[in-house]
Amino acid sequence: MSRATEKALAQSRKDIEAAKKDAEDARKQASAFKGRVLDDALRQAAAKAGLHQHAIDDALFRGRAMFTLDENGYAVQLDADGSPVIGKDGKTPFSPSEWLEGMRENAPHWFPANASGSGSGNRQHNSGAPTGKSRKDWTPAEKSAYISKHGRAAYEALPYE
Repeated sequence: MSRATEKALAQSRKDIEAAKKDAEDARKQASAFKGRVLDDALRQAAAKAGLHQHAIDDALFRGRAMFTLDENGYAVQLDADGSPVIGKDGKTPFSPSEWLEGMRENAPHWFPANASGSGSGNRQHNSGAPTGKSRKDWTPAEKSAYISKHGRAAYEALPYE
């Protein structure tokens, strides 16, 4: 090989190594950015769902394991084939908001209880509960309406008798 060829080859190798390093740095930066965007999407959904402020870190931890960003920067859950999981509407991808609404049942401690703070007296007074009825006498529709409005923890905090 001629001296000029060796010099050009050495320069090419040097340029390739520099390009590889630049590409790796860009991947790291993109990964960090994607993590922040995903966290922001999860935080926004948590605020919308009414999570207790101390539960947000737990929701972020769980949400990071479930969701990724699609090519448009939206948080989606992917199935085993890499396709977005479809939400309950049958059209749009399963979202962090939909997931957190489902967590009311699985992680009720994430959601603040709607308590009056008085600690005594008739807990059904002014609580949105059907007046004059014990919780055990409520219809399924009354139970569902109360839980939708106040949350399961608030419902379970009401006296049964």
